[in-house]
Amino acid sequence: MKNDGEVVPEQTDKGWRRSVYVLQRRRTPVTMLETFDLPPMSPNCIERPESTVPTQALQLMNNATLMEHARYLAGRVLDAVPRDTPRQIDELYRHVLTRPATAEETERVRAALPQLSKQWLGHLDHKRDAAPRSGKAEWMALADAAHTLLNSAEFLYVD
Repeated sequence: MKNDGEVVPEQTDKGWRRSVYVLQRRRTPVTMLETFDLPPMSPNCIERPESTVPTQALQLMNNATLMEHARYLAGRVLDAVPRDTPRQIDELYRHVLTRPATAEETERVRAALPQLSKQWLGHLDHKRDAAPRSGKAEWMALADAAHTLLNSAEFLYVD
């Protein structure tokens, strides 16, 4: 359990576990699974009702774990494709949506990244951190783009 009361699975040395392998406790269900209607813990769950509620969108927008995963993904992309913004954007789309970014999507994200970096630089100016601010601002801007893709309808819903 985190300080804010959210129940999240622990990361291991090997990474994160898939939710089907996470230990389920009746008194402390995993917050993300509970928000998205985890199946009952009885032996058979034949049919699950569909529900779309505001708490699901809020959980995805504000969840610290999801933001951490977006930062991790952005870091992987920056390591794999340094100093090539169009390829970085394409890699994000390939990792999150399993398809290449269209020219319009690439241009939109490319236009947004400098603005996001500028906002992060302003935010980082107020913190006393030993890390280089410009590099961290670019990383956080790309993480914001990844977080946006993880909240997109294309990622969340199967057509």
